Amino acid sequence: MSMPHLLDQLAVREQCVCLSDLRQRASVYFALLELPASAFPAEMWRETLHYLTGISLPAGTAEDCRTQLLDFYQNQADRPARKRRD
Repeated sequence: MSMPHLLDQLAVREQCVCLSDLRQRASVYFALLELPASAFPAEMWRETLHYLTGISLPAGTAEDCRTQLLDFYQNQADRPARKRRD
């Protein structure tokens, strides 16, 4: 039996109907905090990193990718919200 993909696991945790909804959820950061790098193969972490952030780490380890994801979401939280122009 194959392991569910990391992206699918995150979508379930975040109650997303579509994977693309994950890109809009800042709370993914907290789900990632709960997942050790060893929970999924490096390839899944690389795919997840690229899908959610656009960052590509072809030779990145699971820990490298997890760190990049956490950094990405932390940086997003540190940015001031964009004001909408009407």
